[in-house]
Amino acid sequence: MNIRKRILIPMTVLTIVCGLAVLVSSIILFNAELNDTIEDKVFAAKNMAENTIADMRERARLAAIGMSNNSDMAAAILDGNRGAVMALANNLKTVTHLDYSIIFDAGGYIIARTHEPEMYGDNFGHLPHVASALRGESQSYIIQGQTIVLGASAGAPIFDEFGEIIGAITLGFRMDRQDFAHRLKELTGCEITIFMDAVRVASTVLGEEGDSVVGLELEDRISRQVLSGNIYSNRMEIFGRNALAMYSPLYGAEREVVGILSVGYYTEEDTQKIWMFILNGLLASLAVLTVCIFIARYVSGYIESQLNKMMAEVREADEYIRLMFNAMPCCVLWDSNLRVINCNTEALKFFGVDATDDLEYKVADLSPEFQPDGSPSVEGEREMVKKAFNEGYNRQEWMHRSMDGELLPCEVTLVRVKHGEEYLVATFIRDLREQKALFAEIEEAHDDLRKALESAEVANKAKTSFLANMSHEIRTPMNSIIGFTELAIDDDISPKTRDYLTNILENSVWLLQIINDILDISKVESGKLELENIPFSLPDLFVNCRTMVAQKAEEKGLALYFYAEPSFGKVPLGDPIRLRQILVNLLSNAIKFTSSGIVKLHASVKEVTEKTITMGFVVKDSGIGMTNEQIERVFDSFVQAETGITRKYGGTGLGLTITKSILDIMGGKLAVESTPGVGSKFSFDLTFDVIDVSEADQYEKVTSLEGMEKPGFKGEVLICEDNAMNQQVITEHLARVGLTAVVAENGKVGADKVASRIKNGEKQFDLIFMDMHMPVMDGLEASKLIRDMDESIPIIALTANIMAHDRELYKDNGMVDYVGKPFTSQELWRCLMRFFTPVNWRTEDADQRMHADAALRQKLINNFMLSNRYAWVGITDALGAGDIKTAHRLAHTLSSNAGQLRKTRLQQAAKDVELALGKGTDETTPEKLAVLKDELEAVLLELSPMEGKGREPAISEAAMDAAAVRALLDKLLPLLDKGDPECLSFVAELQRIPGSDPVIDKMESFDFKSAKALLEDWDG
Repeated sequence: MNIRKRILIPMTVLTIVCGLAVLVSSIILFNAELNDTIEDKVFAAKNMAENTIADMRERARLAAIGMSNNSDMAAAILDGNRGAVMALANNLKTVTHLDYSIIFDAGGYIIARTHEPEMYGDNFGHLPHVASALRGESQSYIIQGQTIVLGASAGAPIFDEFGEIIGAITLGFRMDRQDFAHRLKELTGCEITIFMDAVRVASTVLGEEGDSVVGLELEDRISRQVLSGNIYSNRMEIFGRNALAMYSPLYGAEREVVGILSVGYYTEEDTQKIWMFILNGLLASLAVLTVCIFIARYVSGYIESQLNKMMAEVREADEYIRLMFNAMPCCVLWDSNLRVINCNTEALKFFGVDATDDLEYKVADLSPEFQPDGSPSVEGEREMVKKAFNEGYNRQEWMHRSMDGELLPCEVTLVRVKHGEEYLVATFIRDLREQKALFAEIEEAHDDLRKALESAEVANKAKTSFLANMSHEIRTPMNSIIGFTELAIDDDISPKTRDYLTNILENSVWLLQIINDILDISKVESGKLELENIPFSLPDLFVNCRTMVAQKAEEKGLALYFYAEPSFGKVPLGDPIRLRQILVNLLSNAIKFTSSGIVKLHASVKEVTEKTITMGFVVKDSGIGMTNEQIERVFDSFVQAETGITRKYGGTGLGLTITKSILDIMGGKLAVESTPGVGSKFSFDLTFDVIDVSEADQYEKVTSLEGMEKPGFKGEVLICEDNAMNQQVITEHLARVGLTAVVAENGKVGADKVASRIKNGEKQFDLIFMDMHMPVMDGLEASKLIRDMDESIPIIALTANIMAHDRELYKDNGMVDYVGKPFTSQELWRCLMRFFTPVNWRTEDADQRMHADAALRQKLINNFMLSNRYAWVGITDALGAGDIKTAHRLAHTLSSNAGQLRKTRLQQAAKDVELALGKGTDETTPEKLAVLKDELEAVLLELSPMEGKGREPAISEAAMDAAAVRALLDKLLPLLDKGDPECLSFVAELQRIPGSDPVIDKMESFDFKSAKALLEDWDG
């Protein structure tokens, strides 16, 4: 056979066999792939449907939370205005596109519902989403019902202004309607059926007659498996049509299966697709066979003609290889006997010899006697070649020598190659003379560059230090300029002068912000920016951020939306001041560049471990937005999105640079997404260490008391507190849990009371609450004095300062725990549980507690107005007289009193002044004092109409006779002498004595000494 037949026949046979093999395997793979595709489609459709239902539940939950915070709804429920409640519920249903909503009172009874029948009064408090809402939680479930057979329902609590639950709202989507099933079919491309238990309540499937199958039950063998929590999937006949169906359980509360989700796909077209594939495959195989025969004929002829050409090319290639070998860098070939057998012309030139034989004969003369490291060259060369033979490769530096004696530093690379049945070693030699000279130049240049870099670093540090020092120096006169300008504006001046001063004030504030930004940048660059690691409340921080930016947002008519997801019983540790600076920078930017719309701040929990929590923060606006080019430049110092922005919107361009720098130090990364004309989104994640909210399991019962249940104790407690409002609050709270309180107006009096009981052999106090800032003797000194007298008495710090270093200070001075000011009932109970065993647990009547809280608040208002009306004057007078200690104590007292009434702006203003005086020097500014004055006047104006209210009218009985008065005084005077708040229980009897109001005022202000003095004057 000739060459053409030898190629043509095997190629034809091989093509036929391969074509059949490909066709058969393709049919098998196609059928398997088709089945896998259908199964994947059904599984994906099932997941999409489940995700859609889960999304509906979340949408319902978020809508419930949003509506539960509607103050109009809370007001309508408190007023009993069912019409208003109904209107708000219908409006909610329209706005959120939900199917229904129901409003409940605090007992779980329906107030209003937006779907038929419009009945009310029924109690649905047993439903899980309603029950969770009435417990203060927001949950969503799939719920069975009568009117709504199956629905995705969510509930949320509705609170009054005191944080008490007054009702709940539930809303959701109906899953028992045909439009719901058809909507899922549009999303998934599969037939959808929703079952309540085993009964079809909504379905896109039609019966054999084309009628609806709603109301029919699922086969018992399938329903039993799925209702027990398993997924059932199989090919089956559904109402006369072949299909692949998957049934999965729908879970309600407590993981109870309340229904079934069915996803199906009809498979009649599968068989037709396979036969069409077989037919097409046969036709394609025949076409391929024809083409292959034609190609084989052509290829065989072509190969025959090319074989002759190949032989000529091989001979020519051998010549080319020889030319390439000679054109290569210096190369020498060695055999296994370590003899030079060949070399190229470059090697001859490099060593200065005429032929390969000369190179072999004089190889010992081609290296100096010793290498630079002192080793003999002859032995080293043999070892170098041996290593290449044994290992296949070797590279090292070597010192050669030319025939005229010139030393040649080289890099030698040895490679083992196979030649026939033997191995050779090819040695490639690279001349390093130029490289050595170049390295010497580079090293010299590197030394020069290092010296220049060190000089630059010294200059940069000097610049950074100068900026930091100058920023601090400039801030002092700038604060004075701003303060005096504000004072001048308040004077009676002409409009023109007021306009000049206003411009001066605005530009001074702008300049001060620039100085502060430069100071922060210098701190970052100099590495002096330090971070705290203290517990903080993210919701409180968000409230503070909102306060700082609210005015600018209101001036521009922007809506602010703030939300912080709960941290599940974990308190983060970090630097709240710097985190607030980051958020305020981003919020200020968002407000600055937004003309209308909304600015959002959102924090969500990304990950929670035993020791850490990762939070994601997002600031989003509907402002001018940025292009990709602008985003790339926006983090550069002193650079904004474009030049005209500084002129139009103001600012230094440092805010985002500082924010990014602080985030880098905190371990976060600032990301930006923006679209011109649409808005921007700045986001970052931060991981914080955490501590538990409750540090001991024994307080778990108190922590869970979100309702009315409270512990009852028995014992006597000493309160060392100079602030009358704080005395009222702590005494009232202790009385509510059965504890008797004795008040000492400073640490010295408290220590004397302890000493008196020791001296007289009386029962000692069971517990002492100790304020830190008091006249005569402060809390730390008093605690040490008491510990020296009796170490067994537990002393609790009663203070607003609960930072980590403060708590360590309290512990070092003998205090075993602390309670922050202001505190909640649960926080106080949790502390008391450490030192008292409850004698009972009581359910407190809600109306009674509300009445008591209202009465206490009225007392606090009265006391606040009495004690703080001239607080600002007292602080400024003390500062004028150089009495820093008194001014600090007055600011501390005002901050504490404002906190008791939840006047956060005043509390913060007083706190700022208190901190400025905390080191014993006057570091206040006119600006801080002016803010304090404005906030105090605002609170006094707000509370003025409520002053003096709350005292019960005098009992309309005959005045006491002398004997009754004498008996009352005998009971009252000892209590006043001991500072026992039990004396307040005699107020009603005192009201029957004409002229007793001054005594009562002193008693209710906890000024027991003055009250005693007035009574003794009567008695005298």
